[in-house]
Formats: sequence, C-alpha cells, structure tokens
Amino acid sequence: MQDIPRSTSTHDFERYTITVPVLSSWSAGWQEVVVREFHEPMEVESVFLPAVPDIHLVLVTQGAMSFESRAVNGSWEAVSVHEGDLFLTPGGGDPYELRWHSQSREPIQALHLHLSADLFARSAEHVAERDPAR
Repeated sequence: MQDIPRSTSTHDFERYTITVPVLSSWSAGWQEVVVREFHEPMEVESVFLPAVPDIHLVLVTQGAMSFESRAVNGSWEAVSVHEGDLFLTPGGGDPYELRWHSQSREPIQALHLHLSADLFARSAEHVAERDPAR
C-alpha cells in the first residue's frame, strides 16, 4: 500500500490522484464547492486514496469502465459505469483502494464535485430551520 494519510483536505486530495485535473475551480477562488475535470487512464491496477471531509460527487462524462472499490484490505465491490453515471461519497470514512479498466474505446473523463460538509450543514439548517445534527 502507498503511504497515504487516513484523511486529507479537499484541496490536497489531488496529491493522491493518479492524474492531475484538466480543469479546476481552485483557480477561480472557489473554496466551499470545488469542481475538477479529470481525464483518466484506460486502466488502473491500484490506487489508494485518503478520505476527505467533504461530500464527493463524481459524474462520468465520457467512456465506460468496470470500476471496483474497497476499504483498505476489504472485499472488492464492482460496478460497470458509463457516461452519465454518478457516484456519491459522503464525507469522512477511511482510506480506500480503487481499480478499473475501460469497457469502451472512448477515453474516460469524469467531473468531480466536492461540496463542503459545513456548507451542506448550514444550507440544510437554513432550509429546514433546524440543526441537521439533531
């Protein structure tokens, strides 16, 4: 296993990804909502990633792949994903491992959105007029 921390900030998350973002909202000064576009390799045997505190939503914008994930040393969970599919990961948790291989000739592209857990909680509290932690 690579030497990774249990968790990292949303800002530092891309230090652990295997590709650098093609586009990123960091340059626009966004902080509580971060959007990044990645062009992914056609095949990845293994990548270990730390947890992040924020909500993480991934939209596959091009390509198709067999995608597997697991908690470190856990059992693999597999799913086939295609253009238009979404992944939602709540903030927190443990480090995890990913692997995938392409199921199409198209390059794999994905849009990653990180939503600050604090912003989400404040918004929920405002809309519901109560503390979401209760």
